[in-house]
Amino acid sequence: MKSAKAPNSIHQKLLIISLVPLGLLSMALGYYMISTQSAELQNNLNDRGKTAVSQTASYAEFALSSGDKDMLEELAYMALEVPDVTGVLFASYRDGELMRIGSVDFDDEKMPKDFDDGSPFYLDNHWYFFSDVVNQDVSTENNSYIFDPQPEPIGWVLLQLTDKYLKIKRAHMIVATVAVIALALLCSFWLSVRIGGYISRPLQSLTKVVEQMEKGNLDSVADEMGLYELDKLALGINSLASNVRESKVRMESEIGLATSQLQVTLLELEEAMKAKDQFLARMSHELRTPLTAVMGFTDLLSKEKD
Repeated sequence: MKSAKAPNSIHQKLLIISLVPLGLLSMALGYYMISTQSAELQNNLNDRGKTAVSQTASYAEFALSSGDKDMLEELAYMALEVPDVTGVLFASYRDGELMRIGSVDFDDEKMPKDFDDGSPFYLDNHWYFFSDVVNQDVSTENNSYIFDPQPEPIGWVLLQLTDKYLKIKRAHMIVATVAVIALALLCSFWLSVRIGGYISRPLQSLTKVVEQMEKGNLDSVADEMGLYELDKLALGINSLASNVRESKVRMESEIGLATSQLQVTLLELEEAMKAKDQFLARMSHELRTPLTAVMGFTDLLSKEKD
C-alpha cells in the first residue's frame, strides 16, 4: 500500500529526480570551493608572513649586532605596515634581551618549544612567523672554517599576524559561495518546475479527459499538445472514445430492435392468452349445458325406480 505522503505525481517525481542529485552535487562543489579558497587564503597569509619576517630579519642584522634599538623600532613599524602584522618581537643572543613592538601580548610560557624551527605556529588567534637574524659579516679569525665561513646567528625576530582579516575574508568567501550555490539551486528549481509543468500539464489534461470518459461523457476530446508521445497518446484516447461511442450507438440500436421485437411478441402472447380464455369459456359453456341435462335425466330415472 502506498503511503499517503509519498510523491505520486509525475511533477513531484521530476522535481525530486532533478533536484536531489543537483543538491548533492552543489553541496560537494560548495565544500570543494570553500576548502580550496580557505587553503588559498591561508597560503597567502603564510606567504606574507614568511616574506615579511625574512625581510625584517635581513634588515635587522646591523641593528641587532650594534644594539641600535631605535633602528629596530623603525624596522618594526615598517613591518607593521604589512597587512595582518600586529606585532614584532626581537631577541638578541648577545644580551638575551627581548624587544616587543606592537600588540605582542602572549605569554612566553605558551610558546611551543620548537617555535624556532622555521614553521609558523598558531596561538591565541594569531599566527607567528620566526626567522633567525644572521650576521653575514663573519670574521675568519674567529672561525675554524677559513675557506667557508659560516654565518653567525646573533638573534631572532618573530612576527605576529592576526587571523581577524583571514576570518573576515573566509566568511565573505563562504557567504559568496553559498549565495552563488543558492542562486544556482533556485534557478534549477525554477527550471525544473517549468520543465515539469511542461510535461505534467498535458498529462493532467489527458487524465481529466479519461476521468470524464469514466463518468460516461464520451464526447470529451483529448487535445494534441505538440509532443510526439503525448500526441500519440491523445490520438489513441480519442480513437478509443470514438470506438466506444460507435459501440454504444450500435448497442442502443440493437437494444431498441430487441425491445420492439419483444413488444410484438408480448402483444402476440396477450392475444393468444385471450383466445385461450375465450376457447375455455366457450367449451365450459358448451359442456355445462349437456351435463346439466344428463344430470337431470339421471335424477329423474333414479326417482322412478324408487
